Amino acid sequence: MATRRNTNRHQPPPPPRLPAAHADNIPRLIPPKPGSLSVLARLGLPTNPTGSASSALTSLDKDGDMMMVSTSQPSSPAPRYTPYGKRGIRRINRAPNTQVPNDPQSPVAVALSFRQVQSINPILSAPAPPGQHIIILAQVVQSRYDPDRSFLDLSSIDTDPVVIQAGLAEQRAESSKMWPVICKLIGEFCPQVPTISFASNKFRSLQPVSTLREFVPNVCALSFENNPLDKFRDLEPIRGADLKSLREVVFLDTPLRTRELAIANGDLRYRSKITALFPSITMLDQQPILAEISFDLPDTVAAPLPIKPGFFDSDNTKQAAHHFLQTFYNLYDNNRDALISLYDDSASFSYAIDDSKPRSVGPLQKKRPDNWAAWQSCQRNLHKLKDPVRRVNSIYFGAAAIHPVLLSLPQTKHDSTNWVVDAFQRPDPVMLFVTVHGEFEEVSTRSKRSLHRTFVVIPSAPGSSPAMAGFPYAIMNDQWTVRTWKPIPRQLSQQATAS
Repeated sequence: MATRRNTNRHQPPPPPRLPAAHADNIPRLIPPKPGSLSVLARLGLPTNPTGSASSALTSLDKDGDMMMVSTSQPSSPAPRYTPYGKRGIRRINRAPNTQVPNDPQSPVAVALSFRQVQSINPILSAPAPPGQHIIILAQVVQSRYDPDRSFLDLSSIDTDPVVIQAGLAEQRAESSKMWPVICKLIGEFCPQVPTISFASNKFRSLQPVSTLREFVPNVCALSFENNPLDKFRDLEPIRGADLKSLREVVFLDTPLRTRELAIANGDLRYRSKITALFPSITMLDQQPILAEISFDLPDTVAAPLPIKPGFFDSDNTKQAAHHFLQTFYNLYDNNRDALISLYDDSASFSYAIDDSKPRSVGPLQKKRPDNWAAWQSCQRNLHKLKDPVRRVNSIYFGAAAIHPVLLSLPQTKHDSTNWVVDAFQRPDPVMLFVTVHGEFEEVSTRSKRSLHRTFVVIPSAPGSSPAMAGFPYAIMNDQWTVRTWKPIPRQLSQQATAS
């Protein structure tokens, strides 16, 4: 025999049988609490709290809502299912329980579902439609602008009653479309306002007001006090390069400033970073910026310090130094073979090249890649020369060893008008110390290089090679440093004057 399929397995179980005490036709009543105020009374509708038992009684329907029924019509004899019992009924009906009088002319049952009433005036509680937001924000901007002080106070704008009523205060500043609209409204109502405060607006970055530079380019002071700005990159959406007139910014009571000032030398780092972002400011956090904190200043200045003349301890020293330098560089540029007679037999010579790039290159020579290949073989730059054998062998002793090194170096041309010379003498034994600072031209490449060269000169001994060549002095030590060319201050001064 086939088994009969149970077709009711997905149906809910039958309601439990109610006790006999509840099987009658009398609806269950929830009497009002003593001293409670009915909802109708709160809404201003007529009530009859002293009505008799024959008046309409408040009962519960199957959903647990209170229902007014007329005594002229009997209530339904069917029992109502209450799955949560009296505890659930009390949980659903949070408002005070009331008795509603019956209207014999309208025997219609009315279900009242108790809910928390926020406001009895829906016009005041409803947010403004989107089309009204611009009008509301325009009113806010106009009301917060003080023309007497030339000050626009947009601080704590999310606590403004008008903004709250319009439903605009609940949005995050970074995702809100309110702030770009406000920036545009500032440009329409007060485009020349010098001071604006955005304090206490929950800005996590300055992106919400990044369009300010388009509408108020001449603003002089901005305050972002008491905003949760945490990193320097949070300030980058507003760059000082776009606000040429900006002179003051305020970041007091921000996590960024608090953290930076708490570390060692954080004050200097904080001011340096802020000034790098806003190079035109002179006030930071209501304090003047120190003069040494500056960025993007040119290396050349219009009025450099005057170049002092070289130092000579006596006129005799000056004459001897000039005569020696004139003789030496005339031979070096035109006849290096003759220099072998100017070095003492025990003389020492070395040179080093510094090919690092200078901080700036003046317009007197366009920047081009320097070719130091001809200078590399014999140079003695200890920062780059790590081999101890080459370090020793790159110092040359005696005229015979020095002469071929001088011949291997590129041909040069020196101009004594671009030199600064210092010289002094010492007795017992007599020595002349000469130092030359300046520049020279490399003939093969027609490029300029800077030089620093020091000579130690002694009187030539009778019968020595210098004396036999007719030189009254001999070189005991020659140390030379050649660097990448850079204009000397006098040339920079002439350049600034010409411009």
